[in-house]
Amino acid sequence: MSATRSGSQEEVSVREGYQRVLKDACREEIEAFARCATGRTLSIVWKCRQENERMKSCLQAFTDKVSEWEYRSQLQAQEQKELKKQLQEQKEQ
Repeated sequence: MSATRSGSQEEVSVREGYQRVLKDACREEIEAFARCATGRTLSIVWKCRQENERMKSCLQAFTDKVSEWEYRSQLQAQEQKELKKQLQEQKEQ
């Protein structure tokens, strides 16, 4: 969350990062649902019910563990740590 970005750019960046982490955490379930849904239309509802439930359960379990706000806080803490490190290095020079 850089000071050079506008608020909306920062928001989009954080949301995209969180979605990437979420998709990585549930990649297998998402891919299984996508394979099932490929080439189907309305029949997705009953043919892919199990895959959909597994995918939703994984996504829900992950979001229960790490909310978007917690993810944002982790990013801010990491950036603050990096900034402090840079300031310390500048002082030492």
